[in-house]
Amino acid sequence: MIYEIELIRWGITKGIPSKPYTSQNYITANNNITGINNALSWAKDNNYNYVSLPKGEYSICYPKPILTQPNMTIDFNFSTLKVIYDSDTRSPLDTSTNPIYLFGGTSILCTTSNTHIINLKLIGDRVDRSWRNLSSERMVDITTGIKFGSGSDRSSVRNCNLSYYMGDAIYLSYSPYSSFDIGTMEFGDMNTIGSPVISPSSKTLRSTNFIPLPYDITSFTMIGLGYAPTTTIPSGMYNVYFYKSDNTFIVRKTNVRTRDLVNIPKYATKIKLTWEGNGTVDDGCLPGNPPYWALLLKNGISDNVIIEYNEIHRCHRGALFLGTNNVLIRKNYFHDTGVDSDTDLDGLPTFSDFTRYAINTEDNVGQNCKIIDNVFDNVRMAIALRGEFNEVSSNEFRNCTYGVFLYYLKHCLMDKNYFHYSSMGCFEYNNFDRNWIITNNIFSGKGISFGGSGSISAINNNYFYNSYFLSPIRILSFKNNSFNNSYFQFIDTLTCIDGCSFINNSTIKIISILGVIDKIIRCNFVNSSILAQNSQQVIVRESLLKESGFIYSTGKITYTLSNCKVENTNRPVINSYTPLDIGLVSHILEIKDCTISLGKNAIISSMDWGKLIIHQSTISYNITSNFTTALLDIYGNIKDALEIKNSTISSSPASASHSINGIKNIILVDNIFSNFSLLNASTTIETFDSTMPYIRIPDTGNTSPTSIPMYIGQMYIDTTSKKIYQAVGTSSSGDWVALN
Repeated sequence: MIYEIELIRWGITKGIPSKPYTSQNYITANNNITGINNALSWAKDNNYNYVSLPKGEYSICYPKPILTQPNMTIDFNFSTLKVIYDSDTRSPLDTSTNPIYLFGGTSILCTTSNTHIINLKLIGDRVDRSWRNLSSERMVDITTGIKFGSGSDRSSVRNCNLSYYMGDAIYLSYSPYSSFDIGTMEFGDMNTIGSPVISPSSKTLRSTNFIPLPYDITSFTMIGLGYAPTTTIPSGMYNVYFYKSDNTFIVRKTNVRTRDLVNIPKYATKIKLTWEGNGTVDDGCLPGNPPYWALLLKNGISDNVIIEYNEIHRCHRGALFLGTNNVLIRKNYFHDTGVDSDTDLDGLPTFSDFTRYAINTEDNVGQNCKIIDNVFDNVRMAIALRGEFNEVSSNEFRNCTYGVFLYYLKHCLMDKNYFHYSSMGCFEYNNFDRNWIITNNIFSGKGISFGGSGSISAINNNYFYNSYFLSPIRILSFKNNSFNNSYFQFIDTLTCIDGCSFINNSTIKIISILGVIDKIIRCNFVNSSILAQNSQQVIVRESLLKESGFIYSTGKITYTLSNCKVENTNRPVINSYTPLDIGLVSHILEIKDCTISLGKNAIISSMDWGKLIIHQSTISYNITSNFTTALLDIYGNIKDALEIKNSTISSSPASASHSINGIKNIILVDNIFSNFSLLNASTTIETFDSTMPYIRIPDTGNTSPTSIPMYIGQMYIDTTSKKIYQAVGTSSSGDWVALN
């Protein structure tokens, strides 16, 4: 049934006055609230479930709120309701002695279930303030647009425009509430039929006495007081046992999470509780406070609420306070609220505290809340969450200091969000294992910067453009992420970069890391780099590098490519941003089981270098004119060692060469050089390595061997007479013995 509110009958007056407001203006605004409340109450008593306010502009004021009714849609018919407020002249309705600018309240209070608020333009007090007490007034956050308290489950706000409140446009929590005491606890347990028993654990607690249930109660929720919104019960869970009035046991519910709704069975009049404590009966709570800060709320907190298709903007502290469970927030436009500057879009002063947001759990928690397909623009923290599990999907963040900021949140799914110059961060909790699944997001202009320690489950399939990723927290799965003109900062040495792509000047940065970083595998690099500075060793495995490679810096570092493919026409395998400033270095470059194709560019571009090792690799130069600095260019040479084993180095169509004069140790074992040569050796070249089990390629000739064998077991084949010789000594050419 539909009821349209009769304005004259209920004493409701259209029109919004201009400042300065008179006493009569406040009386009219207060009468409007009273009239709407009376109309809603009458409609409920007469079985109307849909109430409409005639379209218009209406003044309202503090402190009296509009009170909703259960099982009712309240359609404001796109009317404007505006709070009239003066922060310099006391309202006749303000009977306190507080500073005038501290007068406030809530415009709409919902403590009723199945209540739906639609088609409303609601304007708060912020726009009317003078800000003459600037430093004090900036700290004010006491006014609220729509507040959902205890009992307001299965309710919603749709198609509304909410603005200019000092606190929140929408406040989802449990206040006001009706509670009942849990009594005292003692050590011990309960069995499956609700009888006291001795617990095998010294920390198990049970109710000392029965807890009476209030009259007409149908459900309850356990919450925590103060800064312990989930209580201080270590597990965050408890068990509840239900009894009839004659103490007959009915049933028990186990592993109930705090803040979850508990429905009461028929005939139950009393309960007992058990939980695993911390070895004390009350967690040291002060006298007058309940054990472990646990409080039972009649009919629970606001739950299963939907907030959709709203525009929420220009509020002082925040847009939506999320302190309840199972909330769906979708298709809303949050903008210019809780901004990160001294003044906002309209030039009004902003909130002085760090906590400025669009959606925030702050000192409460949200469980199983879904924030989906919203737009956030120009907010300090668009979404700040903690709790058991929440989902953030398909949202767009524009120019927010933090698009998402995560507190003590155990489980989180974050998928398909777009971050435009909006970062993602977290509070620096240590030794906290976070089951966060962060996938398929796009970060443009800003990226992810985490703090703390512990672990994060998965960060996969994300795209970083002109942005960054850095985290001291171990990422258990970091796969298939793409970096475009962006960087990954290695902080945690156990995070493995697997199957990721780096293009257009993207960089993996490894700076001042002790130990071996062997955590880069199956990656693609295009015009990108791996920078290592003041670290020990970095290894890249099974990766493709196109016009990409290592960037060396200060320190003594080993750079290793293993089973990689390098296609560099225009850049070396390793070089430096500032080789002349860094000067002579003692780094090591290891190339193992790799295929490398180069143009007219050296493997190393550096001043003097420490050591070059090439094992089981194929290196080719595609050049049109002779190239004489194939291993190292700029200035100087490899100084300590050159070691090439079981490798093929070729050049085409022109030849490539390198002077190895001045290298202290040279080992060349079983290699094939084609149109490539090493010249001017100033030390003896070792052509075998008896400590390593390499397969030796036999020497060949068209006559019997005439040279002195280099090592026992060396093979030689006379291709003319088809004879095979093997060395049994290294004294003379007579040490060759024919085997056939």
